[in-house]
Amino acid sequence: MQMLQEKVAYSRSSVESMMERIKAAASTRAPGEKVAIACSRIRTGTTPWAAIVTAIIQGDARAALDPQAETLKLKQLVAPDPAAFVTGVRKHLKIQEEPADIEWVSAAISQAAPLPSPFQSEAYNEKNGSPTPSGPP
Repeated sequence: MQMLQEKVAYSRSSVESMMERIKAAASTRAPGEKVAIACSRIRTGTTPWAAIVTAIIQGDARAALDPQAETLKLKQLVAPDPAAFVTGVRKHLKIQEEPADIEWVSAAISQAAPLPSPFQSEAYNEKNGSPTPSGPP
């Protein structure tokens, strides 16, 4: 696709060419999960359309037309095998692995000093050197 000079836009012919390539790659009609839903497993925060389009055109992710769709629209594409589709799209992302949010949070919590709880008894707080909550601020 070619960018028009000094504008954030694509030429009509390059968009039409891209859509023809997607249509050729997704030439069959098959049931499946919408590609945007399948790619939500990657957890990028947004639908990675550039990676989706590239993966479909380059043959790394198999897409099909939704049997109920009347026209070709990116949001109408389905992934007959969602797991394989996500694997193919992931090849075209800069982030290759799932974020390890849960592991990171667990590590941070395990290294943090214990926080006083308003539910701890005064005896527990005195024994462990934790301050006793002083009531409402």
